[in-house]
Amino acid sequence: MGRQPWPHYIGDQEVWFLEPERTLVRLQDLRKPLATQRRYGGGYDVTVLAHLALCTALSSDSSRLHRAYAAAHDLHEAIVIDVPSSLKPLLPDYREIEDAWAAHVHRSVGLPWPLLPGAEHHVQRIDVLAGLIEMTQVGHPSVRVQSERMGREATMEENETWGWWYTASEDEQWELVSEAVRRAEPVRGAYR
Repeated sequence: MGRQPWPHYIGDQEVWFLEPERTLVRLQDLRKPLATQRRYGGGYDVTVLAHLALCTALSSDSSRLHRAYAAAHDLHEAIVIDVPSSLKPLLPDYREIEDAWAAHVHRSVGLPWPLLPGAEHHVQRIDVLAGLIEMTQVGHPSVRVQSERMGREATMEENETWGWWYTASEDEQWELVSEAVRRAEPVRGAYR
């Protein structure tokens, strides 16, 4: 495939949306987009990086690999952005593109893909819990839906975890997330 009509870059690497393997992904290049991109369609002051830091903090009692997966589960959104869940079904090719990028980014930072047994359930549980905590804290109108999905509300302790990571600096949030990814058992042949 030749040049794209409007190139997009992550760090100094051109992004090939339909051919992720053509793009060299380096963990450090993901930081800025994650720190500046807002979740929930940009309507609330919650960055993707703060969300990943919260997921990492909520995984503190998990194995290193499960914690790394929680820290990395939305890293690909630095490239394909955080599209609201209700919009994804209306974009016919988006899910396939997002899945290809999730796989490529995970492999690029040294994490096995597809997720290892047990890890997918852990990440889903932590992601939903983090969403519940975030929605509670920012007064998102979908907090009731998220509470029903979880079968409960966020506890005081969980909300305190949010308070710490939401107010932490970008440097602190990035350190938590990137360290969790780096500390996972490396996969043979993966590059960082």
